[in-house]
Amino acid sequence: MRREGWFAPYVSSYFWRFLAIVLLGALTIFSASSLMYTSGFLISKASIPPENILMIYVPIVGVRAFGTSRAVIHYVERLVGHDTILRILSQMRQRLYRILEPQALFLSSRFRTGDILGMLADDIEYLQNVYLRTVFPAVISLIIYAAAVIAIGMFDVRFAVLVGLYILVLVAVLPLISLLLTQKRQREVKQARNRLYQKLTDAVLGMSDWMISGRQGQFVDTYEADEQAVARTDAALRRWARIRMFLGQSVVGLGVVSMIWWAGGEFAQGAIPGTLIAAFALVVFPVADAFLPVSEAIEKIPQYRNSLERLAGVEERPGGWRRVMRQTVAIQGTAIGIHLPLEART
Repeated sequence: MRREGWFAPYVSSYFWRFLAIVLLGALTIFSASSLMYTSGFLISKASIPPENILMIYVPIVGVRAFGTSRAVIHYVERLVGHDTILRILSQMRQRLYRILEPQALFLSSRFRTGDILGMLADDIEYLQNVYLRTVFPAVISLIIYAAAVIAIGMFDVRFAVLVGLYILVLVAVLPLISLLLTQKRQREVKQARNRLYQKLTDAVLGMSDWMISGRQGQFVDTYEADEQAVARTDAALRRWARIRMFLGQSVVGLGVVSMIWWAGGEFAQGAIPGTLIAAFALVVFPVADAFLPVSEAIEKIPQYRNSLERLAGVEERPGGWRRVMRQTVAIQGTAIGIHLPLEART
């Protein structure tokens, strides 16, 4: 079975739902950006004593509308997204059970009990995160990337190129660096957790042996040592996550400063009114929220790959166990026939 077999069928089956999730995610970012843009304009406009309150009534209504729509669209996006992923998760588990059930007599010869529990409890969970934390955020970030560059390009092409470079660092350079630096540790963490599943399961099933031998303390010590090793690797990954977030926030801060500098220059040239300087500066923050999670999503790829390899191992040579079963049944039938009386054979 090809690895993509765990993804492609669900993409085709839930294509319209996936499309709706991506569009709702993009609309959420658009509503948040519009909210900050309108808020910045309203603050600047209100700081200048208007001749009539009706002069700022439209941006007030806009702030209310975008604030409400952002919350509603975000809720609908999460609702549709989790409903779809839970449906896919259910189908994945059913598929895995259908693969394992015919092999029940031979599972112990191919897999340890901890491996089976790890696949059922851990690997399938990782695969559902492929959509929620990798595919959807990546696609949404690309849509916002294109929209942001085009929107800025309508005012200034050169500054749009600079903004495109900033975003490129967030959606490509930083994720690639993060993947290269953490892929080994991500793989080690996943494999170490799989071994912990195996070790704990074997210990529970063989608890009486540990008690009889009087070595239960030794098991606890070795298991805690393994857990501490995994915890140290997790701590190293968290340290890098903090560094990565700092670098990403630094790029966002540089983008805000650049946006203020550019908007000030445009105002000095008379291209835009002064009330839009704060609007352009504030809109950077919600747009950046679409790009910052991409690095974390990309660095999880080694764990997804490990889960796929384990699931693909279950489906390897699907006909082998059937041949073994037929041979076993044939041998048992022959043995029964040998012990039958002559009258029964005829």
